[in-house]
Amino acid sequence: MKGILNSIYLAYFTDNEEILNLMMFIQVTKLRDGMVISFTINHAVVDGTSFWHFINSFAELCRGAPTVSQPPLHNRCFDIEGSRIVLNLPETLAIDKFCPPVMAEKIFHFSKETIKSLKDSANGKNSESGIIISSFQALSAHVWQAITRARGLGPHEPTTLRLSVNCRPRLNPPLPHTYFGNAHQLVSTTVTAGELLAFDGSSAAGLLHRIIWPHRDADIRGRLESFKAEPVVYKMDGSVRDNSVMLGSSSSFPMYDNDFGWGRPVGARSGWANKFDGKVSAYPAKETGGVDLEICLLPPFMAALDTDPQFLV
Repeated sequence: MKGILNSIYLAYFTDNEEILNLMMFIQVTKLRDGMVISFTINHAVVDGTSFWHFINSFAELCRGAPTVSQPPLHNRCFDIEGSRIVLNLPETLAIDKFCPPVMAEKIFHFSKETIKSLKDSANGKNSESGIIISSFQALSAHVWQAITRARGLGPHEPTTLRLSVNCRPRLNPPLPHTYFGNAHQLVSTTVTAGELLAFDGSSAAGLLHRIIWPHRDADIRGRLESFKAEPVVYKMDGSVRDNSVMLGSSSSFPMYDNDFGWGRPVGARSGWANKFDGKVSAYPAKETGGVDLEICLLPPFMAALDTDPQFLV
């Protein structure tokens, strides 16, 4: 178990066509000193909020509960007129499998005290204009700047930060937390590497605040209207390097709340799917208030990040 939790290199497995065609797959692996419960689910079915809602509800039933404490809401209570979208796909769909190069992956731990320090620093100049920077925004800006330094980008090269936003509380009226399905959208911002690295933590975090805060009911519905008019299927393309950092998952997900009857988890890790240079996944740390970031980079960039004193605060 310790070897799995401490490994910095991704394990890649041969694709199993039977698994790829399933909506969900669960595997239990028994080890000498523990047990690994692996879940994979088609992202077209659920987002991260619903994924962890399902896992914790499943764990409740495994412990003998007669019913789940938070029943999922399956009603499609958010709609735009005529929102049923038909994708005219060919009968025989050619599947382009994304085959990333060998990646290095490592968990970086940020304590509650470190995150508070980053947040306080980020709110320095922003507080003068009435902007309140969250812990997530401060940490995300810190990571974006560090990865940009590690890549050694030229000052005029662009770099993009993309992150997933939970739309449930941002709609009017808001969707309940138990809404089961996909209710997230991506927001992004792009600047040159020179601009980003010239910013202090406060200015860099301000960039994130300006794309996250306005993303509310009107923007969310506008995105859906645009998608309805021109639906598109997004795919990963390893041929284009856009110097991006993609922040996924969330440190607010209840990853350590599930107990299948053997006790609480000792660790949480994601699998090999959707991994690429610049992918960052946020997890709650086992201690309250801390955050673990699972960062995936090309090996030379990871080596530079791992020795960056500005990053390892």
